[in-house]
Amino acid sequence: MKKAAKKDEFDDTGLEVIGIATSLKDVTLLWQLNNTLHFKFKYFGAIALDDKNTDAFPYFIDNESRQFQYALFYNRYKAYTLVPAFKQIDFFLVSYVKLYEEEKAVLLKDLKSISGVSIAMHLSEPKKNAFEIFYIL
Repeated sequence: MKKAAKKDEFDDTGLEVIGIATSLKDVTLLWQLNNTLHFKFKYFGAIALDDKNTDAFPYFIDNESRQFQYALFYNRYKAYTLVPAFKQIDFFLVSYVKLYEEEKAVLLKDLKSISGVSIAMHLSEPKKNAFEIFYIL
């Protein structure tokens, strides 16, 4: 299992975070993203929130099919939430490169077109370091 690195250990790459709320099971959403939107997400690892917690949040990366690198993180695992400030979000789609507004709009539209996705929205940090956990790659 990987531990989250500190945000200041990385260059500022223009992290973009899209929250997804869905009624789909995780494997179904991954299939939809890979087959409908032509991502190539593959299992990459899991994040443990602390040394005492043996539960971990799996995450997937796609750096083959797009110009930019994306990752998909589960926000819920058993009784835990990865980013407590966004408890209503089931998944986070993270781009490690700043997206143009047009690219972001098309991506959001495509995500919303997936049956079972009720919310797909661009998120900003509600408070300092809320998305620090995404700086693991």
